[in-house]
Amino acid sequence: MMRICIYCESKYIVKFGRRKTKERGRIQRYQCKECHGTFCDDEGFKWKHKSVKTILDALELFVIGNTLRFISQFLGIAKETVFRWFLEYARLLDKYVERFRQNFTDMLHMDELFLKMCGTFYYVWASICRDTRFATMILSRDRTKKYAYQLLNESPSPLEVTTDGAFAYGGVIRRRFGHWWYRHNYHRCANFEDKKNNNLIERLNNTIRSLTHKRRGYRGIVTGRWELRFLEIYYNFIRRHMTIGMTPAEKAGLIEYYGCKNEESRLRYLIKQATQDAYSYLTLLINRICRQSPRVHRTLDL
Repeated sequence: MMRICIYCESKYIVKFGRRKTKERGRIQRYQCKECHGTFCDDEGFKWKHKSVKTILDALELFVIGNTLRFISQFLGIAKETVFRWFLEYARLLDKYVERFRQNFTDMLHMDELFLKMCGTFYYVWASICRDTRFATMILSRDRTKKYAYQLLNESPSPLEVTTDGAFAYGGVIRRRFGHWWYRHNYHRCANFEDKKNNNLIERLNNTIRSLTHKRRGYRGIVTGRWELRFLEIYYNFIRRHMTIGMTPAEKAGLIEYYGCKNEESRLRYLIKQATQDAYSYLTLLINRICRQSPRVHRTLDL
């Protein structure tokens, strides 16, 4: 792997000893021959005191629905630490996987799910592609057409749409695609005896319900949206779907994993790629500022 300096982007890099850590072992350090800066490879776990496996295990246990108390007792770490890791990597992966969006699909299934949080009902709007099983999820406080329209915009553009008997989708689909498309390509399954069923999205709702049952819903609307977003990333990019034999992102041709055979390796691969992408953006921003202001450039050289 070609390494470049994180400060000046030079390719003249040599090994410069090892950094000793308590639980992560000895980590290789490098030095740039041009700016003489030293650095280590950042795979997304820099400055973490716990080992990489402990962090990945905590994230996996959290996303599959275990409580913070159980994870804390099982791994021997504080509950606040687990939740801080979750928020950090959820934001990191959210920015990275935003570019991997499926654009088109033959059939799109849409439905909403009721969740009770702190004595109040919240709604999970979800859609899933029939061919690739790529899912989209949105958490809201109420059940209005605004969130149905948002779900339709964030989902792949479909040739046909199948929903349940809710009336929130009809007007939204008619306004989005037109009256002719609504009459011929929209299927509203009001009864279980209909030939066009909505079983795919119902199975996704059962998955969401099972993963949130142990925690009895979400802690709030803000953290709930981040937890649902992390679950969406886990479902689309990390978890191997039993029907298609791969992740939905691989089935849709959005990403390829090299040598990643399990969920832990795929999660680590995504964190590494997201961290390198964030570093590239930061380096590009710094270089742009330096080109615009010679005084800033002289300050950074010092």
